[in-house]
Amino acid sequence: MIIINLNVMMAKRKMSLTELSQNVGITMANLSKLKNNKAKAIRFSLLDLICDTLDCQPSDIIEFKKMKTKILIVTALLLATTLTGQEKISEKEIIKNTIETAYIAGLQNEGEQVKIESGFHPDFYLLGIDQGDTMWRYSINDWKEKAIQKRKNGVLPLTGDKKVSAIYKSIDITENAAVVKLEYYVNKKQIFTDYLSLYKFESGWKIVSKIFYKHQ
Repeated sequence: MIIINLNVMMAKRKMSLTELSQNVGITMANLSKLKNNKAKAIRFSLLDLICDTLDCQPSDIIEFKKMKTKILIVTALLLATTLTGQEKISEKEIIKNTIETAYIAGLQNEGEQVKIESGFHPDFYLLGIDQGDTMWRYSINDWKEKAIQKRKNGVLPLTGDKKVSAIYKSIDITENAAVVKLEYYVNKKQIFTDYLSLYKFESGWKIVSKIFYKHQ
């Protein structure tokens, strides 16, 4: 699957959609489609302008990722001449990409701050059951700092059989709200069943909470 990491590079360069739109001379509506992985094509001239503005390489913007689940294969991403008039990638694929980038890759496998922040809302909480009828919660800020520290200590990034992967069991969307059930694996062993809640904000889909079941 072809993934557009424009949101990641914009976060790295601290550039807003409005600023990028003005610099590359494309409408915010079309640029937003590209940023949110809804575009199916991009002109070479536009890619050149984006790379020049964000001071990056095409490989920083465009990524190929193998997916275990059945997806729509985009074969003409760099060959098409316009962003308009193309079939959109489904909202479910956008949500999957958000989770794969921010949660699976950013938080679990790499400890990469920019990827984590691209898909998690700042007010996200991990919720769990404590003793009796009590609960505990863990903020994304604390979770993110722990992952970043693991990266500094050499624990992350994970490689080989140690890497986390996910199998998506269901994605339920109603307008700007979504709930995702996924199975969390390490070395083909299921560790958790996760339930992630997402809202679609102006900047795109963001993970806002998670509950889970830990398998024995």
